[in-house]
Amino acid sequence: MRRSFHLSLVLALGFLFSLSTAAIADDAWVYGYVTDYRTASGIEGAELTVWNYSQLDTVGSDVTDQDGYYWIQMDITLTDTFVVEAKATGYVAKTKFFAPEFMGDSLQADFALKGPYLLQFDSSLVADTLDPGDSSLFERVMYNGGWATFDFTIEEDADWIKVIPMAGSIPQLQTDTLCIWLYALEDQKQVYDDTIVILNNSASPAIHIPVMLAVPTGVEEQEGSKLPSSFALRPCYPNPFNASTAIGYELPRASRVTLEVYNLVGQKVATLVNGYEQAGYKTVNWNAAEVTTGIYYYKLTAGDFVSVRKLTILK
Repeated sequence: MRRSFHLSLVLALGFLFSLSTAAIADDAWVYGYVTDYRTASGIEGAELTVWNYSQLDTVGSDVTDQDGYYWIQMDITLTDTFVVEAKATGYVAKTKFFAPEFMGDSLQADFALKGPYLLQFDSSLVADTLDPGDSSLFERVMYNGGWATFDFTIEEDADWIKVIPMAGSIPQLQTDTLCIWLYALEDQKQVYDDTIVILNNSASPAIHIPVMLAVPTGVEEQEGSKLPSSFALRPCYPNPFNASTAIGYELPRASRVTLEVYNLVGQKVATLVNGYEQAGYKTVNWNAAEVTTGIYYYKLTAGDFVSVRKLTILK
């Protein structure tokens, strides 16, 4: 009787072992899309990995295509837990845990990744009518609206530009300020332009900031010795234009000045001037390469004086 019991136990264990080994499927797969959390667009080149959470062993991997789609075939068991992990440059990796309850079937696992990125970053940097030897300070707030630390370094090769800091990190949902000085050197009595590049770890790693510095020889050489008799905002030239246009205005006395550009629905698309200026005849060149075709309005505010004119961009 005892021998019969032992034989039955051995047979039962053998049956259970055969079930566990049979619970392996070589035709199960995981598929889905990896998208940007903000834009819902597919992320190409994201790395997907499936690994056995119980045994810490990788069972499959793939890289997303141009639409952010991936497809991984794998071997599974009914008793193990698996992890699907998505990683992409500049994005936080998100993982999804699941205990598959299927054999020879599929599971969809989609990921919306959140990465570091800047919000409300005004990139227009124009210093107009700086006298030789003077400098102009611009401050630009960088707000990291993403879910990972924003690491950056600054590149600029002009001797009339100084940026502080040249490198840094911005934690998620926090801000930092760039201080950018433009120096009017004694021998630079003309218009100079360059580009400040912010290299960073976001999904679109390069931010280009066009910079222009005008160092005229003085108001007298441009318009004679007479100062303007009244405030005025002149028509821009050329208009319509493709890439850039010159906007002129007149200040009979020193004033706090803002010159801004708005679209037809009242949204501000550029700030060309924002600071205290001496009296004189002024000109600002606006590079609208990043603005779409359409009709816009440019607005001058100088003290109590306000004037608005229309311009058209054709591309």
